[in-house]
Amino acid sequence: MSEAQTVLIVEDSETDRLIVRLFLEQAGYRVLEADSAESGLELCSRTRPDLLLIDGLLPFMDGFQMTRALRAIPEYRDTPLLILSGLEEPEWPARALDAGATGFILKSNDWDGLVARIRQYLAP
Repeated sequence: MSEAQTVLIVEDSETDRLIVRLFLEQAGYRVLEADSAESGLELCSRTRPDLLLIDGLLPFMDGFQMTRALRAIPEYRDTPLLILSGLEEPEWPARALDAGATGFILKSNDWDGLVARIRQYLAP
């Protein structure tokens, strides 16, 4: 049996992290968590997640800045980075792509849909 793929959730809302973690673990993923961009970057220096879910509205360093910082690291140039937001800001999907994100996901209660999107990026 192959080792589970690792997803890092970078989200300042403890409730959102818990919900996403539960759905991802149920789908067979190994999940790491960070509550800020800074702690997420530190975790990325010690581990190598297969995909990152990054909240767009993090305190201090936002998700767009974190995405740019990760894309500057050679090991993370091709890693799927998905920016999440609960805000329906029309410019955010383009802003996410401009920052180097692989995609943008609007937070909703469609957690199975979120897992399906992640599977698209982590297909073997």
